Amino acid sequence: MKKVFSTVLLTSLIASMLMLGFLVQPVRTSGTIYIRADGSVEGTDKISTMNNITYTFTDNIYDSIVVERDNILLDGQGYLLQGTGSGNGITLSGRSNVTLRNIKINQFNIGIWLNSSSNCNTVSGNRITSNGYTGVYLWFSYYNTVSGNNIISNHWEGVSLYSSINNTVSGNSITNSLEGIYLSSSINNTVSGNSITNSLEGIYLSSSINNTVSGNSITNSLEGLEGIHLYSSSNYNTISGNIITNSVYGISLLASSNYNKVSGNSVTSNDYGVWLSSSINNTIYHNNFINNPQVTISGSASNIWDNGCEGNFWSDYNGTDSDGDGIGDTPYIIDGNITDNYPLMNPYWNPADINHDLKVDIFDVVSACSAYKSTPVDMNWNCHCDIADPTGIINIFDIVLICSSYGEEY
Repeated sequence: MKKVFSTVLLTSLIASMLMLGFLVQPVRTSGTIYIRADGSVEGTDKISTMNNITYTFTDNIYDSIVVERDNILLDGQGYLLQGTGSGNGITLSGRSNVTLRNIKINQFNIGIWLNSSSNCNTVSGNRITSNGYTGVYLWFSYYNTVSGNNIISNHWEGVSLYSSINNTVSGNSITNSLEGIYLSSSINNTVSGNSITNSLEGIYLSSSINNTVSGNSITNSLEGLEGIHLYSSSNYNTISGNIITNSVYGISLLASSNYNKVSGNSVTSNDYGVWLSSSINNTIYHNNFINNPQVTISGSASNIWDNGCEGNFWSDYNGTDSDGDGIGDTPYIIDGNITDNYPLMNPYWNPADINHDLKVDIFDVVSACSAYKSTPVDMNWNCHCDIADPTGIINIFDIVLICSSYGEEY
């Protein structure tokens, strides 16, 4: 199975590179509409404006749109922008502070293309479907937001970022693409709260650094290859709070993807919970690995499977907890001599659950109060209570965080 999927992945990557050549082609379908720098609209009578700031569709449109003006809102009013399988639906090149919303974009090569466009461009509330390459493509673009879109059946990627920095991709529903969200050579982006279903790879980072991937739900009704995939020196990224189910590999870190933090994820019913290959110095803790038959590791022994105090929950761990602190008495064997030294007895769900008994109650409060004002050199230090910044001391912030969750249960 792995060989088959690897072949599919290689073919997809090669085809993706070839498809980039189309980006320099004219952005025409049957014609091109322009919103000119002076505020005028050229090529249609189906976009109206009263003030050269807000532009609205008045009917369905069967051409491409090129925006040449900054500081505007283009509102589709739920109308359709229909292509014929080529060109870009909407192109922003060198633009800033443009909002695209409430537009149905169907059957172009790229639905929306931001080329060297930065500073508060927003793509939100659109329905972007059946494009031959990518739904939304950010190319050398900074400080933009792609949020709340419904992105369906775009052949290669739902959302793609190339050499793009400090963008936010959040709250989108992405279905039926080879890659749900793809970052290549991109830095400091936030990918959060997206729902990705039925993709060969849910979220794919290649040569991308210091990005945050958090709170996403990645589910396949048929097996996808990887839920979250870090590849080719994708370093110093944070992968946290994601839910990943029904992939071959839940989370993979390959080809010198180093110094990443993987925490608080729920990885369930995948063939392999984690795949590590030639990647080191990653910290992996507070994850729930449930009903994943295997972990595969190759050339990646130098990774850390705990935070010095707590590790991960493994549904097949059969150790005991004699002191009732919620941590197994014996390590969990991951692969050979690679171990999780502090396996959790129950799923991780709330840092305020100090003893990991799946509820926040008086025992958690008492534990923190007993360790109040302690540091790691003190006799009453309790690392399980050090749950709030600043770390290295049990202080009022830890107490407040526990009290604010008091009475909650898993």
